Amino acid sequence: MMMMLAMLLAGSCSAAPQTEVMQYPDFPDSLGVAGAFMGVSNGVVIVAGGSHFDKPQWAGGTKGLRNDIWILRKEPKGHGEWAHGGELPFRVSNGASVTTPQGVVCIGGTKETGETDKVFQLQWNVDKQQVELTHLPALPQACAYMSATIFENRILVAGGKHADSPDGMDNGWELDMQQHPLVGWQSLGELPTPRFGAVFAALEDNGKPYLLLASGKYGMDYLTDGYRRALDEPGCDWEPLGAMPRAALVAPTVIAGGVKLLVFGGSDGVNIANRLALRDNYHLNDTILCYDMRTQVWTAIGRMPVGVVATQALPWEGGVLLVGGELGNAMRSRKSWWYNALND
Repeated sequence: MMMMLAMLLAGSCSAAPQTEVMQYPDFPDSLGVAGAFMGVSNGVVIVAGGSHFDKPQWAGGTKGLRNDIWILRKEPKGHGEWAHGGELPFRVSNGASVTTPQGVVCIGGTKETGETDKVFQLQWNVDKQQVELTHLPALPQACAYMSATIFENRILVAGGKHADSPDGMDNGWELDMQQHPLVGWQSLGELPTPRFGAVFAALEDNGKPYLLLASGKYGMDYLTDGYRRALDEPGCDWEPLGAMPRAALVAPTVIAGGVKLLVFGGSDGVNIANRLALRDNYHLNDTILCYDMRTQVWTAIGRMPVGVVATQALPWEGGVLLVGGELGNAMRSRKSWWYNALND
């Protein structure tokens, strides 16, 4: 299945005519998945853990956590097929994950007993044709719904929530993958305000790396505020930026060209109070936003086939792959969409 979409291709954040959106093989779980760890290791997409509901919230659906690992390989012809890749040692959802040269690093999340501080790496072993798990230093604090990004093999984490801070956290942490056995997680200092499910990325402006922090949620409040901070200047304050055009809670994001961030959908809070009454007529925001760190401007550049949250945007085969996600009213998607969005 192929559709056409107007969205970013090159230069600054601007719309380009008719760009491909293709449907890849459906995720194997018939109930879909959201909140899973996702990334790419040695040319293989890895999706691990996550959750789904047996029926919509308005029908009394029950949430179930997963520990399955699924992989999607590249194929010479077609878009590949999903295969079972084993199981995690526990059921977990709504953590954060980043793709590193060493593998997919999976951070925190919610277990059946509450938030966890566990961090581990999933790597596709090409010779053995299997996913291998390696434990990494635990987080300073167990939490879920945090945001993570990577810059030069440094994993950066912001915000989140846990039982003692259910409205949101103001933490910032860093794990240097070259030094982690000796150093472990280090503090990045406090965020300007606490939040969870934020937009968070490491972007460059004139060759200088900055952390971008925007949106998310604190308590019941959907946030649109934005900030940036020089990454390698200790003690540097967060600089306020212009607000996002809308909130984008737990939105899939991907960095383009090191200087731009694409934000796919995300919950903007519209009709959230009426979602149960709306039933199948409740839909999440489906617009795609682009932020250019050089111009510090947000631009709407296109639309998705359907809005989702709680999934990830993965660089894949020259574009961006989104697998599953929540559709609204707790229902999960099985769809895998590929966007031709990284021709920078």
